[in-house]
Amino acid sequence: MDITSISNNVLGEAIQAMDSGVYLVQCLRIKDEIKFLCIKKQHLNQQIYHLHLSLANTWNNTWSYIQHTIEEKLQKETQTKYKNLDNKLNKLAQEQTATPRE
Repeated sequence: MDITSISNNVLGEAIQAMDSGVYLVQCLRIKDEIKFLCIKKQHLNQQIYHLHLSLANTWNNTWSYIQHTIEEKLQKETQTKYKNLDNKLNKLAQEQTATPRE
């Protein structure tokens, strides 16, 4: 073995170690972001829950009608958005699976 082959091995191992270190840092960052988003979601859900209770106490009998109307509108809006996303996804899938022109 000569010095150049040894230095190439050492250099290759160093690059591989750096790549795995970068990968670990990226994974840690993603995990931290997921934890943060879960905590944020929990907090927002708790706010919604307290608001729901407050409105139910304030509006008594009419709250169920109000809630039903809100849920209907949200469901229609959600269906429209997902239908648009599905159409875009299907179009993209068709474009990518189409055979290229020769």
